[in-house]
Amino acid sequence: MRQKFLLFIFSPLFATIITFSPPKGKGSVGSLITFRLEARLEHLPCLLGIENHTLAYEKVGPVSLSAWESLGPGRYRRIITVRLLEKGKGKIKLTYACPVKSSAEEAEIEITERSLDDAYQEARRLLSELVIGKEVNLSYLKITLAEIIQQSAKIKEREKKSFLEKAKSIVEAINKISNLAQEAIEGN
Repeated sequence: MRQKFLLFIFSPLFATIITFSPPKGKGSVGSLITFRLEARLEHLPCLLGIENHTLAYEKVGPVSLSAWESLGPGRYRRIITVRLLEKGKGKIKLTYACPVKSSAEEAEIEITERSLDDAYQEARRLLSELVIGKEVNLSYLKITLAEIIQQSAKIKEREKKSFLEKAKSIVEAINKISNLAQEAIEGN
């Protein structure tokens, strides 16, 4: 009975400690931000191991995620790079599910709108990569194109000609992709 009571009292001390470095980030849509995650298992030996966790993303998407690197007994580090996908408050949340005591930590990211020209350049880059057969995140391309359309409503009359030229070049790239896909389907 006494052991159960002591375990109940001290169970908060046994939580796995997770930290993000930096704890907060800031950037514009399309930017990449890298975080270092560190975890320290407070009760050893841990029967579950460090791999028993989940990562959740809001308004950001993972670009790369390293393997956990052991820093010593019960101490681990991993590097994560994310792309900022949408204006607003983004988050990365790591939850460690342990039967003794679960832990969770998150990094918050303030995501600002990118310029119309930056969105255009990114759309061109993504479409060019798609045309030559490189792997492209289509969700990110869709977000980028939607951002261009949304920002187009804000442009001034004197900038409309430049915008329409850029929009025309994007449509031409999409048509080129469509034609190449159609030729591939037809076997030409």
